[in-house]
Amino acid sequence: MKKFLVSMLCAITLSLSSVAQPLLVGHRGSYWGVEGTSEAFINGAKKGYQYLECDVKVAGDGTHVLSHDDTTERLGGSLTIASSTIEELKAETLTQTRGGVKYTGTICTLSEYLDICKEYNVKPLIELKWATGINTNDCSGIPAMIKVIEDKGFRTDCIILTSMKACLEYIRTNYPDITLQFLTGQYWSSHFDWCVEWKIDVDIQAGYFDKSTVTKYHNAGLKVNMWTANDNSAYRVYGNYGCDFITTDYLDPSSLPELDSSITFPPNTVDYPNVDATIQGSYQPELATDIEATTPSSSRTVNRALLRNGKWYVLSNSTENTSSPEITVYNATSGELIKNLSITGISGGEVLLNDIAFTADDVLLACNKAIVPYSGGGDVWKIYKWASDDADPEIFASVDVATMLGNWSNAMTGTSFTVSGKLEDLYVYVLTYSSAVTSPTYRVAGIQYSNATAGTYVYALNNSYYTAELWGTSPKLTVTPSSRNNIMVDSDVTLPIEYTFDWEGTRIPMTDYASVSSDILNVAAQGFSFLRFGAKVYSYTANIADGKVSATMYDVTDNISTMAAVSPALPSDLTPAGYYTTAIELDDENINLYTYTDSKGFTKYSIPVNASTPIEDADFALELLWQNSTTTGNAPSNIDGTNAQQGGAANGYFYVNNCSDEKIYIFDQTGCLGSITGGKGLGCALDDAGNIIVRNDKNTSASHLFIIYPAGATVDNPGTAITLDIDVKLEGQTNFISASGDVLGTGGNIYMFPNSQSAINIISMENGAVTATNSFDNLNLTGTTAGYVIPLNNNTQNWIYQVRNSGYYTYNGGDNTALLAGSGSTTAPARNNTVGGEYFTLLGHDIFIHNSGANYKGGFTVRDMTLGTVITSVSPIGTLGYETGGNYSVANWIFAEKINDSSCYIYQYCPANGMAVYKFYDKNSASVENIVTNGDNQPSISVYPNPVTTTLTIQSSTEIKSVDIFSISGAKIHAPASVNNSGIATIDVSTISAGIYLLKLNGNNNAVKFVKKYNIVLNNF
Repeated sequence: MKKFLVSMLCAITLSLSSVAQPLLVGHRGSYWGVEGTSEAFINGAKKGYQYLECDVKVAGDGTHVLSHDDTTERLGGSLTIASSTIEELKAETLTQTRGGVKYTGTICTLSEYLDICKEYNVKPLIELKWATGINTNDCSGIPAMIKVIEDKGFRTDCIILTSMKACLEYIRTNYPDITLQFLTGQYWSSHFDWCVEWKIDVDIQAGYFDKSTVTKYHNAGLKVNMWTANDNSAYRVYGNYGCDFITTDYLDPSSLPELDSSITFPPNTVDYPNVDATIQGSYQPELATDIEATTPSSSRTVNRALLRNGKWYVLSNSTENTSSPEITVYNATSGELIKNLSITGISGGEVLLNDIAFTADDVLLACNKAIVPYSGGGDVWKIYKWASDDADPEIFASVDVATMLGNWSNAMTGTSFTVSGKLEDLYVYVLTYSSAVTSPTYRVAGIQYSNATAGTYVYALNNSYYTAELWGTSPKLTVTPSSRNNIMVDSDVTLPIEYTFDWEGTRIPMTDYASVSSDILNVAAQGFSFLRFGAKVYSYTANIADGKVSATMYDVTDNISTMAAVSPALPSDLTPAGYYTTAIELDDENINLYTYTDSKGFTKYSIPVNASTPIEDADFALELLWQNSTTTGNAPSNIDGTNAQQGGAANGYFYVNNCSDEKIYIFDQTGCLGSITGGKGLGCALDDAGNIIVRNDKNTSASHLFIIYPAGATVDNPGTAITLDIDVKLEGQTNFISASGDVLGTGGNIYMFPNSQSAINIISMENGAVTATNSFDNLNLTGTTAGYVIPLNNNTQNWIYQVRNSGYYTYNGGDNTALLAGSGSTTAPARNNTVGGEYFTLLGHDIFIHNSGANYKGGFTVRDMTLGTVITSVSPIGTLGYETGGNYSVANWIFAEKINDSSCYIYQYCPANGMAVYKFYDKNSASVENIVTNGDNQPSISVYPNPVTTTLTIQSSTEIKSVDIFSISGAKIHAPASVNNSGIATIDVSTISAGIYLLKLNGNNNAVKFVKKYNIVLNNF
């Protein structure tokens, strides 16, 4: 019955809120052909795009041609547009590989493009790029271009787009009938007034606006285009925002989802404010307190318990006398009784106090339960407020039940209520229930208050849906984070259902918004709470399984119907009897998860989320330890960048995969040490534990092969590699990979950024087995052959991503923001076209190392992101750019490896150019020793496994009498050793912290380095 009702409500919702689909604009024609060529335009038209977008330049002979760039180099040509004739440009064959397909074509003229638009009945959207006579300083060439458009019959059917305001003003002044769009991004709001003044529509980059932006332009009579959406999820988001146009490379018009504007309500950030925070893919709460207490006494029944600022507020009524309510306040951590609130002056109603709620500004409200008729006349429903825990209650509002909340016979108002907003701007929702009708039925009434003065009043009435059969006999209302208009109904006999309350209508049903699946929660479970955290909304929710109540933290960002667990089910021996509920709340240091039950007491789990405090007097320095490069004339062999060799480094070794001969070459300071079996693919990366992960294919499908070697692999002892065949969510060529954590141990991830996708694949692993594959979309950048992810904290929800020549962006649970964006904005001293970088924390300072200097030659800059300062810049270590024999990998890989809390090693590998190792450290902290190597005529010492987790075995060419362990900074470490006066000894390192250590035998000074394996090693130290 319930499923049928929900389906009916969903149908009503769709019929009420479906929206017109936006017009699709084929970006540079389409993805099926060399961009901006006839083939791309024709295929875009055949695909069903209503508009085709192009970029106009002016050739040297005055011909208007279509090109995004000033030259044809990116597409395999060698000409400069502005200095070449159309004959010269047409003579070049342009090439572009897209989605694994190699396309060829020739440059297209504006005239040819308009002929295609006419033949295929599509409209032109013409973007003006800086060109001779068409630029901010000179608009003299615009009339000639418009004449071409007019001669082809498109003057009133085209759209002209550009970011050059002077050009748009010129056209609006001289050709007022032409439709115009202004191209912008994150700073659209700075140009809004100008757009309104000149009556020019807007085209905004994805990720920089929301529904309110679209509404603002629409209210001004302007249309909104967006660029660029390439998957159905992004289409749904921007379509539901109300965008009039969506620019795309390859959306399929035949399989677009239905749009529903109701899912893009302005989110409820009034009751659930935004918190700037780093999102994690999963959380491991730790038990803080578990207090046995029976609260209140067994002679009282709890109506509702709410948590606020670390305190439980519990409303209860006597089982014998409903005229003796109590609101008891407890410390949520200690369970200590703080006080009973005053109830002085509370009177009237069937039940004096029946429910409680908190406003967004922390004012406690409570309501009575009133009935019609009552003592021969209409009863009064009252809301009381407490200015503080020490105050007496005051009447906030009094409502005549009969005249305002529905004149039902024997109707009870105040069965449950909830509020949204601050006291001066309050939405009040109250449940009214009547058992006098044929089928017991509910109404939900809404009253808006402004400074305690009642305004809009609406109630939702639907005798078919809001029944005791569906909602039970004691449902509770909760305002949700989705919208101030959305309330959730939950009880012990129904799964939670979220409804949208229509404040604009009168006496109409609420519309179904979302409901929890029975696959997730038991129907009888109750207790739901919300927290907005960064880009996510989390819920701490109780469930019943095997006759016991437990609670889990869920991601409910989209809505409760798609809730996904992000924590384990927290254990409880609670039986599902009596009253129980949950709460989730943030303090300065933790996300706190609370459970309250009247029969057992209080439980609290905590998740640390506070960032480390930066050391104020840190004075960071970068010191070069060694460099083998073309600059110094000793670059090692087998780092040819021509075939895009990726590599990683750890524990003093570099590992570079050469897909041509399928070998992984291993390097140290002395040069190339040899090779082990490698992979057929380009990608090669090390996770935080040092495990070596290499692609063993160049597939563009969703299926990929990997070879993974254990950390510490050497030419003579590579260890046992595992091979995996893994299917990911997204197809597309992926050249570069990255990794984090420990994929062969406690858990790690492999990151893949496919070409042409604004999304990445993440493969999660544990103990060498795949545990999950996921994709994360709606990135601000679209992958190319040089898309790359910089992992942070082994976190599937928080990382940095980069596309060559487009800057660095952070992904944080769905939010995308520019860390350093643009091809020249990561200076000093120059560009960031090169792929690669590293981000970590040292002494509480966030350190970002990004590529700079001449492209592809190995320069980089070190920034303190906490202080917003540049620490140092390093000149390129090589001489070979994107040239024959040079760095076609377009990369300069940077990796950090922790030494101790104040220092780390920085490894640099620039294909074709060389390798280097640096020491990055705080000059005010204890000195850091460099790696100590065996001297001449010293005993040969080897240790294994290295890295090590529990037991380290030592083998020496001489008798071992004693073993000493030192931190890299020289502190002696106690670790139990087993020495039997032979050449072999073992040492238990299970109790020492992860890190790099020095091992010395028999009191000698010579030492070897070993690594205590990080169980959960993070890039963020």
